[in-house]
Amino acid sequence: RVLATIAYKPNGNDRYEITAFTSSAKGCGIKLYNYSILHMQAQTHLSCKRLLAHVVMEHDLVGYYEKKLGFKEIDRFLFKNDEENSSGFKDDILISQDFHVVELEKWL
Repeated sequence: RVLATIAYKPNGNDRYEITAFTSSAKGCGIKLYNYSILHMQAQTHLSCKRLLAHVVMEHDLVGYYEKKLGFKEIDRFLFKNDEENSSGFKDDILISQDFHVVELEKWL
């Protein structure tokens, strides 16, 4: 059984972006996140000084990232349903309502 997953990708010389983060058991996401940071810092070939995350505000996860994981909000973007091709998503991805994406960072 998988209890939690996390994935990172490089985003610049000294930062990584969280591209996936899920937890299906209480507390497992935080434990995996903390372990992954320790693992990343122990790798001499990785030079990670900052983490980035992009979170849909309407999913009510911004507080989780701030309170439980120690991230700080640095920017907020509105994606509007009524503006054709303004979302920045591929042309074949349609959105049904306006939503916000919050950019968060954490310095290690």
